[in-house]
Amino acid sequence: PDGSGVVYVPKDTRTSRIQQFNISAQRELTRSTALTLAYVGTRGDNLTAVTSVAGFSGGIQGRLTTVANVATSKYDSLQVQLRQSSWAGLSYLASYTFGHATNDSPGPFPGAGSNFRSTPTDARNLGLDEGNADFDIRHRFTLAATYELPFFKDNWLLGGWALNAIVTLQTGNY
Repeated sequence: PDGSGVVYVPKDTRTSRIQQFNISAQRELTRSTALTLAYVGTRGDNLTAVTSVAGFSGGIQGRLTTVANVATSKYDSLQVQLRQSSWAGLSYLASYTFGHATNDSPGPFPGAGSNFRSTPTDARNLGLDEGNADFDIRHRFTLAATYELPFFKDNWLLGGWALNAIVTLQTGNY
């Protein structure tokens, strides 16, 4: 029937492994302002990838899918954060990330960025398909701010109001 198929997973499939690491430094600029710089990275090995889509002639053509844990991924980023604690009623957190993510397979469920490519050029050499990951966002800026309204500060019923805003700007997938 339509929508059915067979998924083959080799019995010698390895366990996936993800490594995450970071280093950061923070500096107080003023009594209420701090700057943080960080490097963040991840490495993935033995990740799930569709290595072939095949089948037999007739009604089951293209319904045999082979998946194996053979793919890799890599992410590196520089992150900058500026934090302002309450000063004249204003607090904010501004952060910027310059990052880059690569992989050699979009995984078993490829997204739109992969042009729905689900099988490698050569299943014995996934490095031929290494490139920007579907989720590769190079630039991301986020600003979160809170302003405590100065009206009725001492009034238990009307006081304590604040305005909040969150803005996120980012580039598209590369």
